[in-house]
Amino acid sequence: HPKLEISIVVDTSDILTEQLLTGSLDFVIGRVPVQHELKDFHARVVDSEPVSLIVRKGHQLTRVAKPDLQECVLFDWVFQLEKSLIRKTVEDYLVQRNIALPAKVLSTSSLLLTLVAISQTNAVAPVAHSGARIEILNVAHDLAVTPYSLIRRRNEELSPASRVLFDLVTRQLEAS
Repeated sequence: HPKLEISIVVDTSDILTEQLLTGSLDFVIGRVPVQHELKDFHARVVDSEPVSLIVRKGHQLTRVAKPDLQECVLFDWVFQLEKSLIRKTVEDYLVQRNIALPAKVLSTSSLLLTLVAISQTNAVAPVAHSGARIEILNVAHDLAVTPYSLIRRRNEELSPASRVLFDLVTRQLEAS
């Protein structure tokens, strides 16, 4: 399809879903935010998104074979902003296990700032496992945010160009 022009937008699921509802986007790979009705969308679950806790190389928690979450929360943490999905997921995970939330937190939406803070301090940070490339702590292996999906507006046909890309993404998902 040599004349097909494709634009890929990267943002949070809530923003992408709003753009989907306004027709700015044809489909989304993300999550249907809780403020929206699932019945308004056709969503095919793609996969879950494991979360890893990362620290700098040489951090004292990496010298423990299996650190305990209680030990982890004694350190400073770098979290995404309040109400972000990954932060809420981690906080709920800790609360469900009767573990106090970290007392000292740096909040940022910047992965780059998170990595800089982690590399220069003893802080701990939760990140999507696919983005964890520092030191992953051998703890909380069942921690994961809700699955993400391939989402489009229900009862609305895609444009021919969007249908081509949507079908390509669908085939790729089915092959994996």
